[in-house]
Amino acid sequence: MQKAKKLLKIINDNKIEIIASLILVSISLIPNLLFVFIGSTLSDSISKKIGLLVISLIFLICPFLVFKRKTAFLINSLFLFIAPLEIGSILVSKLPIHSGYILMVLQSNLDEAKEFLSTFYFYIIALCILYILYYFIVYKFIKNEYILVKAKRLLLLFCCLITIFSLYLYSFLMAYQIRSNIKSAYTISGDIFLLKFERIYPIDAIKSIVSGIKLYNKLIIDSKEINQFRFNAKQKAAINERELYVLVIGETARYSSFSINNYKRKTSPLLEKTNSIVSFNNVYSEANSTAMSVPILISRANAFDFERRKKEKTILAAFSEAGFSTYWIGNQGLEDEFIQQAASQVTKHYFTSKDIDYTDSYDQILWKYLDEILKKNEQKQFIVLHTLGSHFRYNFRYPDSFNKFKPSFSGAFGYDQINRMNRQKLINTYDNSILYTDFFLGNTIQKINNTRSVSYLYYISDHGENLYEKNTIFHGGEEPTKFDVHVPLIIWTSDKYNMTFSEKISRIKLNSNQKISSSRTFHSLLDMANIRIDGEELKKSIASKQFTPDTIRYMLNSKMEVISVEK
Repeated sequence: MQKAKKLLKIINDNKIEIIASLILVSISLIPNLLFVFIGSTLSDSISKKIGLLVISLIFLICPFLVFKRKTAFLINSLFLFIAPLEIGSILVSKLPIHSGYILMVLQSNLDEAKEFLSTFYFYIIALCILYILYYFIVYKFIKNEYILVKAKRLLLLFCCLITIFSLYLYSFLMAYQIRSNIKSAYTISGDIFLLKFERIYPIDAIKSIVSGIKLYNKLIIDSKEINQFRFNAKQKAAINERELYVLVIGETARYSSFSINNYKRKTSPLLEKTNSIVSFNNVYSEANSTAMSVPILISRANAFDFERRKKEKTILAAFSEAGFSTYWIGNQGLEDEFIQQAASQVTKHYFTSKDIDYTDSYDQILWKYLDEILKKNEQKQFIVLHTLGSHFRYNFRYPDSFNKFKPSFSGAFGYDQINRMNRQKLINTYDNSILYTDFFLGNTIQKINNTRSVSYLYYISDHGENLYEKNTIFHGGEEPTKFDVHVPLIIWTSDKYNMTFSEKISRIKLNSNQKISSSRTFHSLLDMANIRIDGEELKKSIASKQFTPDTIRYMLNSKMEVISVEK
């Protein structure tokens, strides 16, 4: 009773400072609170929202365990200056800041910045008022005294550390549930643990700003080194028709999950009804992660010579040299150095500014940019569409209208639900994403076909996915399975293309059952467009009579080791 009275007296004597402190904490937590209420990855999970706020408070509390109150509030105020970047990212994409967002800011010109900021005048004014209020309250109402005696500060620090350790333990248990192996679980648990902090302000903002600036500077340096490179590309013969060639880079798509490839479920009905489709049966990716597989698709790099991606430009530059207007339309890749480098080589690039955890970033968002490009009065166009395809979480890849196979996952379901008991639910969700990919490809083909041009669409996935085959889940392991690397390659050609390049079409059909590696993509895309370059290797083109199939296929695993994947 005496303790309660003493506590009430302390509160009553310091009520003005307590209220002032609560206001300051609330202002500091604006980015975190905004993410809790409108963030796309927290779904309706109360536990995730509480957990995020608890960890956010831990970081705010830390200065108070070392410094006096006024000093601690002033230290926390430093983060107010980067808060607008975090708030802007959440308002635009419903996600915290990331390095790609910073890169986009650094690459923007003054007019683009003005246009972007013009939509947020109200928020900017409100933040300015709040920040002025913050410093007024600190200097007027906060005493420069320790918040607690030393012993209690140490106890509070211990509690904070226990909380952080518990979070790591939870990450380890999730990793063990996925891998079922202590060594493997330990390896990936650190990534899962750190990933959680990449969604918590101000840690995410500091990391993203540093990474974004490094990426921006590296792109400038790399551009200077690679700008001198030329393929000396030329088209073999002029065509009086409009030419339109499209590469669609898929994401995490398995060959065996498409019904056009004899999967038992009807996951690709549009492609099956589309004329002039050739689906290849025996194509392997030379890497089982996006960061390694995409360079192999669009440059002359391969598993044995991966460093070549840093010495030469990409296929986009080759098409540009041959007189084509070139475009990169990406639904991912803002944070990827190689993709940014590739995008810098085009006539114009477009990024949706979303990331893999954005709930409404369906690939059809790319169509608004594609439609804009197709309307241009250009004789020759080469376009890359980089999709999110079937990237985990699979249910984020399609709208509710494609939720055909049930039961399926919904919302921001966690890794704790990834287990063998939920395997069928996981497969159902994945198959729904393939069904949506079919919708995207089918309608993209129709858009291209409507131009009545000499055209092709070349679709290949960067890598595949494991869905508990051989007790393996996801992709990117040191010992890849067939499901990691066996990817769909689907080619569509227009009637005018078929008439213009009848010999190439015959070769494409003839080679559809041959052993092929994903590094053949670069050579095939150029040959299909009748483009020649210095040092060309027509034996690697699926459209050439000189084509030679693979005998043994190789790939880069997660440790950057070259291994055989031949089965």
